[in-house]
Amino acid sequence: MRNVINRNKLFILGIFLYFIGSSFLWVNIAATRIIQLAAIALFVISYRIKSGENIKYPVSYKILILFTLFCGVFIIIRSNRNDILSIVTKICSADGVLEYLAPLLMFFPLYKYFNNILIITTNVLYVYVLSILITLPMIMIIIRGYNVIYTVSLLYLFLAGSLPFLIIFFNYLSRKQQKIVLIATFMTGLVAVWLGRRGMLLEILLAYLFFLFIWLSKQRNAPIKLIIVSITGMIIYLYLPTLFNLSPFQKITEKGFNDTRTGVEVYLWDDLNQDFNTILYGKGIDGKYFAPHIDATNDDRYSIETGYLHLILKGGVVYLVLMALIFLLPMIKGLFRGRSTISKCATLYLLHGICMMYPGNPFRFMPSFFFMWLCVSLIYRKI
Repeated sequence: MRNVINRNKLFILGIFLYFIGSSFLWVNIAATRIIQLAAIALFVISYRIKSGENIKYPVSYKILILFTLFCGVFIIIRSNRNDILSIVTKICSADGVLEYLAPLLMFFPLYKYFNNILIITTNVLYVYVLSILITLPMIMIIIRGYNVIYTVSLLYLFLAGSLPFLIIFFNYLSRKQQKIVLIATFMTGLVAVWLGRRGMLLEILLAYLFFLFIWLSKQRNAPIKLIIVSITGMIIYLYLPTLFNLSPFQKITEKGFNDTRTGVEVYLWDDLNQDFNTILYGKGIDGKYFAPHIDATNDDRYSIETGYLHLILKGGVVYLVLMALIFLLPMIKGLFRGRSTISKCATLYLLHGICMMYPGNPFRFMPSFFFMWLCVSLIYRKI
């Protein structure tokens, strides 16, 4: 039994080692790939389908998971780039093989290691804070423009992508853990405003809104307080344009509220509409679409920033529906049958992930995606 527990912990450590390694892709690609491959080898070797006590999912939900996994494998084998470099990239990339094999996490008892995951995640936040403090001045001097945004985005997605999860589960953290979450949130907010990263801001603000909802639901006269908070939120929303006209918010006003998605989405739909089967089943892991003048080097794009469209591009509407059901079903279960606070927190985090399907892509193999699977595990175990 002890060997099983140790292997399970190695599996989780391997996943977080992968996240840490991926965050420094901007430093050296070759070194990053070595770290990623080592981390993948660690959690693949440590993975066991019967790792201790498994959750008893409904039979229909198990079938859904297995069918989604089958579709994921189908997406992977429809590869049309099979040279060594492409294969390594697809193995290591967050939107590669790992993304489509993620349903295997449902056969691992993630809920049993909830506290261990909180400890590891908050320690990773220390790495994030130090990385921002140490590297950002250097990045501003050495590399400018888009590269700064790319670097900060990588650090946030892989090291601080857990922030929305930790904010919603804030009451389950120790005082020390809560402090690092607040520091990381403050730094992320400053960087997001400075660089005009609306997605980062939206993720954090939505998570705090859900945390506030959980906190108020425990208070006396909760309905009245929720109404007051809702009205206050509407007032703030109405005055946001005035707020962002202030000079500290000039960058996010110029960049953050420009429509940068519609043009790319139109190109994607124009490409997909050429074949109805492509809309149904997607183009596979190497799926691309024609989008002229979007990227400086190539008119063919292999990814799109909008989450639900990314799923359609790779696996079609069929895969989008399957992934949506995997998270919607436990969310509905937690919403109407959840009695424990932890189930409510997990439900709201799943809602957070689904809400982020339009402005972002929560379905790549990153911390945000990993925590969605953890929340499914918690809901079915802690309901």
